[in-house]
Amino acid sequence: MMLGKPLLNFPELQEGVLIKRYKRFLADIQLVSGEIVTAHCANTGPMTGILYPGGKVRIRYVASPSRKLKWSWEQAEVPSADGSRCWVGVNTAFSNNLIGLVIKQGLLEEELGIVSDIKREVVYG
Repeated sequence: MMLGKPLLNFPELQEGVLIKRYKRFLADIQLVSGEIVTAHCANTGPMTGILYPGGKVRIRYVASPSRKLKWSWEQAEVPSADGSRCWVGVNTAFSNNLIGLVIKQGLLEEELGIVSDIKREVVYG
């Protein structure tokens, strides 16, 4: 298999342990350093099968004055089907960005045909 260039560079992630998730958008996480931070959780769903207080998580630091929280929860470690552990994405916006890049690069042209325009979450009906 021949590997091409990456579609995007994922920012550096910090590992920690989930203390709790609350108010749908907030999660308290203890970093390896012992510091406890509050991270934004973009996934508003119940996260059944992913939400494990005491479980390992990965978060991203975002230094932006327009953000209320400087951290975003990106991944959680969960049991896989074979009994080992694996990382899964928590940030639901990431998949939209990734598939947009895949389509723009023409990597799904055989399956989708030529896509001339991509619009997100348009009103239906």
